Amino acid sequence: MTVNWSQDLEIGVEKIDRQHRAFFEQRDKFLNACTKLLEEEGDSKTTRDEIDELFYFLTDYFKTHFDDEEELLEEKEYPYYEQHQKRHRKFISEIQEIKYEFLQSEEIDIDLLHNLEEKITDWFVNHIAKEDKKIAEYL
Repeated sequence: MTVNWSQDLEIGVEKIDRQHRAFFEQRDKFLNACTKLLEEEGDSKTTRDEIDELFYFLTDYFKTHFDDEEELLEEKEYPYYEQHQKRHRKFISEIQEIKYEFLQSEEIDIDLLHNLEEKITDWFVNHIAKEDKKIAEYL
C-alpha cells in the first residue's frame, strides 16, 4: 500500500508538516532501495550501502521529529500526549531492532526487509494520517 504526501496530511504547524514531507521523500527512497534489493534477490553492495545510509537518516530523523512533536504537544497540553509519546518510543524501538538485525547480517534477509517495508508503510498510514490528524484537530 502506498501513501503519498498531500495537504490533507498537514497538521498546520509548518515545522512538523515540513518534517512529515521530508519523511515521505526519504521513505520513498528507502522503500525503492529495498525493492531494488529484493528484486535482485542478492546482495548488491551499492543498494545495501544506500539502505544503510537511509536507515541512519530515518532513525535519526524520527528521533528529532518525535522530540519536536512531543515538545509541541507538551507545550499545548495535548490530552493524549503520553499515549502519543509511547507510540513514538515503540516505533523507534521496533525500527532500531530491525536496523540492528539488518546491519548484523552478512546476507540480505528478505523477510526482514518485507517486515521493515510493512512497518514503515503502516506507520505512515496509521500514525501520520490518523494520529497526527488528531493533533491538527486539537490545535
